[in-house]
Amino acid sequence: MIRTMISTLVLGAALVSTAPALAQDAVSVHVPYGDLNLTSDKGQRAFHARLEDAAVKICGATDRRDPAYESLQKPCLTEVWSDANKQEREVIAAAKFRANLAATSAPRPGE
Repeated sequence: MIRTMISTLVLGAALVSTAPALAQDAVSVHVPYGDLNLTSDKGQRAFHARLEDAAVKICGATDRRDPAYESLQKPCLTEVWSDANKQEREVIAAAKFRANLAATSAPRPGE
């Protein structure tokens, strides 16, 4: 199994202006993935679940019945997922690239 060389992904989001006291500070959560095989569906699902957990840590629980959801949590989650989805795609693409590179550069039997 090819493992990523980088063991953490920083999932960050600047909190929205609806929370003025916190809006000036960027919040980030380290999401480890070095133990996952990101070339497999199982590894990618586990990574995505870790990102979801990190989003909840940043934005709080997402009870849609809470009046604060529309004004605070939803904008926060939108921003966090915008950043996280891009980083997730990049990390998975890099893992696949490294796996392909390793497969093509491995010595063939009889060589």
